[in-house]
Amino acid sequence: EMGSYKKINEHGERRSFVYSIAIWFLRAILNTFFRSVYIVGEEKFPTTGPTIVVANHSNQFVDGMMLQVQCQRPISFLIAEKSMHRPVIGDLARIMGAVPVVRRKDIAVKGKGTISEVKTKSIPNEKQQGTTTDYILIVGKDTEFQKQFQPGYQIEIDKTILSVKQILSDTELLIDEKSIDDQLRHTITSSSSGVKFRSLPKVDHSTMFSAVYKTLESGGCIGIFPEGTSTDHTKMLEFQAGVAIMAFGAKAKGIDVKIQPVGLNYFKGHRWRSRVVMRYASPLTIPEDIFELHKTNKKEASNKLLCLIRESLESVTFQAPSYGVARVAHVCRDLYADSKQLTIEESVELSRRFAYAYEKLSEKPEVAAGYEAVKNYSKKLDALGINDKDVRALVDYGRLKTIGHLLLHLLFIIFAFPLSVIGMVWVGPIVFIATMKSKQEMVTAKAGAPSTKVKGLDVVASKKVVIGSILIPIFYLLYLAIGTLINELLLQNNDSITASIFHWVTPILIAIGIPIYLQVGLLAGDKVRESVRAVRRLFISLWNSHVATELQKERQVLHDQIVAIVDKYISELDFPDRVLTFENEESYVETFTEAM
Repeated sequence: EMGSYKKINEHGERRSFVYSIAIWFLRAILNTFFRSVYIVGEEKFPTTGPTIVVANHSNQFVDGMMLQVQCQRPISFLIAEKSMHRPVIGDLARIMGAVPVVRRKDIAVKGKGTISEVKTKSIPNEKQQGTTTDYILIVGKDTEFQKQFQPGYQIEIDKTILSVKQILSDTELLIDEKSIDDQLRHTITSSSSGVKFRSLPKVDHSTMFSAVYKTLESGGCIGIFPEGTSTDHTKMLEFQAGVAIMAFGAKAKGIDVKIQPVGLNYFKGHRWRSRVVMRYASPLTIPEDIFELHKTNKKEASNKLLCLIRESLESVTFQAPSYGVARVAHVCRDLYADSKQLTIEESVELSRRFAYAYEKLSEKPEVAAGYEAVKNYSKKLDALGINDKDVRALVDYGRLKTIGHLLLHLLFIIFAFPLSVIGMVWVGPIVFIATMKSKQEMVTAKAGAPSTKVKGLDVVASKKVVIGSILIPIFYLLYLAIGTLINELLLQNNDSITASIFHWVTPILIAIGIPIYLQVGLLAGDKVRESVRAVRRLFISLWNSHVATELQKERQVLHDQIVAIVDKYISELDFPDRVLTFENEESYVETFTEAM
């Protein structure tokens, strides 16, 4: 069989021929969807030995594809068992050796009746005679708790999941928590008709863990997203215990496992031709004191290890409390750096630190005022269709020179636009179909998991990629067939030697030319968009020079304001590492990054 052929890669790991074809296919798809992928710190990734790869999960299936393609080692990702039945995704997952995981929420059962009350119930303490412990008692109406629950099950009420300790009757359920969220309590007590619920059965994960340990014992890579589900929140969700259980279990079996955090930073990652920055943190190992603690207190040890993993991931990902803060942090980065040319690593890191600084200092009057000023400045830029870098580039060339630059960009657009149209003829129908379907998927995802979604943007790119991976080969064969048919019609009734040559050569040229045609069109489209932005900027300089002047003055004021805030509060921020450097130049930017 084709899949049985194996070859050894540069890391000494065996890859099947089918796997190599799948990687080539994924690379082609991702290179079409994303304009660029920047990789920072790749040398930190362990080239051999048992490794657990952990990453933030902000772009659904695309996250796994990106890691699989870029990490240069085969990774067996844990994937929801229901995803194994999806077209394309399931096929690729099997080829990549993914480990299916049955999740409670995927096999949840709709509860009969409703939840009507929340009480506190005192239960005798078995370990300390004569004492009692207070637990939460869930009271149902027209429920069948004894049929729908068992100890070890969970109950989901209004998107909140609680562990079941004991089933007292068909209408009384004891929860293994001593308190519940006030919002949930209010939702239940204030509802006149009761609150709906779901029963989440206990799942046996022994088969999954066996597959994980087998892979690690053979020196392979396991991939997992600790958040447990993808999200478009600007901060990572709470980590699930799975990665800690795996790491402790592997170490207990004598496996010297490393944990490799990888940060995936997308710049409008749900859009076609967006950018990605992958940042590798230093690999982690389980500290001996935490491993020893695990022998006596598994929960506390797991929480400590999860904290280490989270801290490491937060150091290589952009985190912000909201979309508004995220936007302001990016603008502050550009305002602060001013004319300094930032590398992509410096750009991501400086944004990350501004977002962190705002979280720490948001109650300071100067910080709050600065935030509002930058937000208002951003709104002005949005209204004009430009960004801060465009404002910085609003140089007064003089009227004649500005017109010259404008004409050059317009000539380039006239020249390159037909090439970009060539690409759109090929991908246009695919883009349209994928965009429409992804919007439907976004709405469905948000409705199904409102607690983990803001807009549902995390599922958009995956839907586009899946549809693109199906439609691109279909359209390729369609255009190849059309080209071949036209060639046959043109050569009909022509028996010359030249016609015979073209009869065979033309289909081959078409087959080779279509991918080149697509790539040229995509690159031309990227350049056309850049020139359109430049034209917009030059029009402002030429016909709205007073607007340009006012924006540049406002920008300088904001720049000075941000520098003053940094200088005043820098001592209250604690960043032990110095990531950003500017060669041959000592400036306030260098001082800020050294202290932060």
